Amino acid sequence: RLSVMRNSALIMFAGGVQALLAGWLFGERVNWPAVTPVSWTALAALILLGAIVAYTCYFWLLMNTRTAVAVSYEYVNPVIGVFLGWLMAGEQVDRVVILACCAVVGSVFFVVSGGRRG
Repeated sequence: RLSVMRNSALIMFAGGVQALLAGWLFGERVNWPAVTPVSWTALAALILLGAIVAYTCYFWLLMNTRTAVAVSYEYVNPVIGVFLGWLMAGEQVDRVVILACCAVVGSVFFVVSGGRRG
């Protein structure tokens, strides 16, 4: 029987192989000299933070908290993306976007702060 982490690693590996195969089949090619050190650093950060650290924290949450708490990041991530886009890229954020973000954060708050039922 595989552990949850090992199973996730196998799924991520299989997804990577499928992505490489699809890229090759559709004629995608890599221009290695055009890949900058900043790109390599960003890739390393995504692998370390986005895969290893995030999955470890996610599985810890699944084992130690309610499922609603563990999956709440999925709803908050787009709000963080909107904020970072505004902060770092100067993207426009209007009242509708702000209201939508407030609705998401408020909903997550109610789900996360609610007790167990039944």
